[in-house]
Amino acid sequence: MLMKTVIKLSIKTLTALCCCISFQQCFAAEDMQHDEYDFLTEQDLLSDIPMVTSVTGLKQSTAETPASITVIDRQMIRTSGAVELADVFRLVPGIQVYHVNGNRFGVSMHGQTNEFPQRLEVRIDGRSVYLPMLSTIVWTSLGLDLDSIERIEVVRGSNVPAQGANAFLGSINIVTRHPLQDHGTRASYQTGSEDAHNFSLQHNTSVGGADFRLNASHQENNGFENLKDGLDGDHISLRGSFSPDIANEFDIQLGYSHSIIGIGDGDDPAGFSEAKFESSYQYIDWKHTFTNGNKLGVHFYHNQTRMDDRTSLGLLSAQLAGLNPADFGAPPGFVVTPAAIGQVEQELIIGTTDNRTDRFEFGIDHSSHPSHNTRLFWGSTLRYDRLKSDWLLDGRSPVNNQQIRLFGNLEWHLSSNLVMNAGLMVEHDDLVNTNVSSRLALNYHLQAGQTLRFSATRAHRSPSLLEAERSEILRFVDGSSADIQFITNPNLAEEDLDALELGYVGMWPELGLETDIKLFHEIVNNGIDKAKTRALPGDLVPPALINDNISNWRTHGMETQINYRPDSVTRITTNYSYAVAKGQRVRASNDISTLKTRVPRHTFSLLASRMFSTGVEGSIAHYRMSPVKFLGGAELPWQSRTDLRVGFPLSDARVDGEVSMVVQNVFAEDYLEYQNSNLFERRLFVQLKLNLR
Repeated sequence: MLMKTVIKLSIKTLTALCCCISFQQCFAAEDMQHDEYDFLTEQDLLSDIPMVTSVTGLKQSTAETPASITVIDRQMIRTSGAVELADVFRLVPGIQVYHVNGNRFGVSMHGQTNEFPQRLEVRIDGRSVYLPMLSTIVWTSLGLDLDSIERIEVVRGSNVPAQGANAFLGSINIVTRHPLQDHGTRASYQTGSEDAHNFSLQHNTSVGGADFRLNASHQENNGFENLKDGLDGDHISLRGSFSPDIANEFDIQLGYSHSIIGIGDGDDPAGFSEAKFESSYQYIDWKHTFTNGNKLGVHFYHNQTRMDDRTSLGLLSAQLAGLNPADFGAPPGFVVTPAAIGQVEQELIIGTTDNRTDRFEFGIDHSSHPSHNTRLFWGSTLRYDRLKSDWLLDGRSPVNNQQIRLFGNLEWHLSSNLVMNAGLMVEHDDLVNTNVSSRLALNYHLQAGQTLRFSATRAHRSPSLLEAERSEILRFVDGSSADIQFITNPNLAEEDLDALELGYVGMWPELGLETDIKLFHEIVNNGIDKAKTRALPGDLVPPALINDNISNWRTHGMETQINYRPDSVTRITTNYSYAVAKGQRVRASNDISTLKTRVPRHTFSLLASRMFSTGVEGSIAHYRMSPVKFLGGAELPWQSRTDLRVGFPLSDARVDGEVSMVVQNVFAEDYLEYQNSNLFERRLFVQLKLNLR
């Protein structure tokens, strides 16, 4: 049934697309001779202005996008001294990064999150890596080598009208290097604190007119001290690109990852266990450029993740010994034993060895110039998610969700100084039927290099497959219920967002200075969170948690970023965010809590680097965040961290490379991340990179 639906919709979409292309080609020929001049705007007059595609699908300057965006390039990644990919996002205003465990990371926009941040879309070369099984991103299972990244585009605001429900509060778009950009073989080895040993190997080659890059890597460390939250992971990936002619390009990517990660509650060090993740993906993308400059893209990908998180709680008698007899309706002093509740002695197990999630997506997009002063990007995607888990679904059959998206963004140059962007996303799925999200933005160029932006967005986020279907019930060996730990409200609805943004983009190329200032106001209603109940039959140990729409909040504030490049060897980047939140979540009639402390009021980052005449590169990064209490986490005080990096070049006739040293938290101002046991102390890493010619 699904395949028939996909085939019918694909035929209809392709038919409509071909009609649209034919119609546009009828009048595009005349426009072509004028395009070179009609689209000459301020980004053509200023040098070294970042061009991005993540906000609308169109290639735009950062001064003409309908949302604020931060671009992190290769130099910033390298000089930051980041060992983990998640650490890179500390350089983005408005984003919070924290260790849930030693090798599990939370990356969120404007707080209001827990150990599984779920309102931020993450894509690698256009492929979504959001995991329906956990409603989040498992950063350590991505298998992404930092040296393979060309740049990262972070949309600092809702991008649902362009990228769908997961981009509720923002999106991260990682662009890897094209196989043509590197040559030969590169090897890297890094060792340091937490008994870390990281090895990566990259080989680039050309075969029969196609270009290939092969990556293999291994990571291991012991995680935080006194916690069993280490990592042992292996990754391999292949990317191939082939252009049979000037009009067509094919991109194929394959990857496999296997990781063992220690997970648990930092406040309960004895309760840690190992979770095994096995991930793979297959991705193919075809791009065709028509003679009139219009472009057609078609892609298909499949992501699969298997997880083993089986954990023993110990014997039933030991668990009953620590319970309150009143929970069973017994008088004080009553001894609760297995026999007293009609059970035999047994081992209690949570989790399973057979959790699996699959995501299939087929998409078509098209960009064109309908007239001399407009550009249009539109398309459609068909997505199928499937989740199988005895534990997460209480033994039910696998569940699935089918989703159809239609999206479009129109860029209209109303005058030489005024640009309008209008975006629309229509999403239909099996969980909440149809949602329509929209965005309207006006960018006014005060003068060359000086732009004001006003943007208004209304967006919706459908529940993930896990959020809509979750049912975790601890059962005795006879199948009866022992403890209802987690269920979902069958009437769970989508989250709603209304957002306003007023921004300023300033560029002074002659000074090497760029700045971006943003004022924002966000209103989120029907936020999905964990409610509590004590009235469920069969729940011997209340309360039970229920996924429900119980949170509402407002956040307003300011974000600013400044990039300063006084010369070709010096670079300084500063970021600051100020956010004030108000709201509440109603977990029960007697459990209503404020949400104003769930986002840090102040976050700041600084990255300064310089290349010296000897070829030695030095950099310093500083991060500071005000007190915050993430959902499910500890109350964290002010925290500061300063990292230093020094890189020494290596070169001879056969190889070149670098030896670098990174000291994180150099001043040993130890601080906590998310949980009380996650103490981040001074860390030292040494890395050797060799490029074989």
